[in-house]
Amino acid sequence: MLSGNISAFLTHFYNKESKEFEVNLSDEIMKGCLLTQGGAIIHERFKEA
Repeated sequence: MLSGNISAFLTHFYNKESKEFEVNLSDEIMKGCLLTQGGAIIHERFKEA
């Protein structure tokens, strides 16, 4: 199950045309998983700590 979840997560954000992973902050899944970006804490739950 874990490998299936990781595979689904990675394929969701992988762009086949550019062959890169895309960080799309408007995507609900990415927004919930990404803790930091550019040296700043962006996840709301961790900003409070």
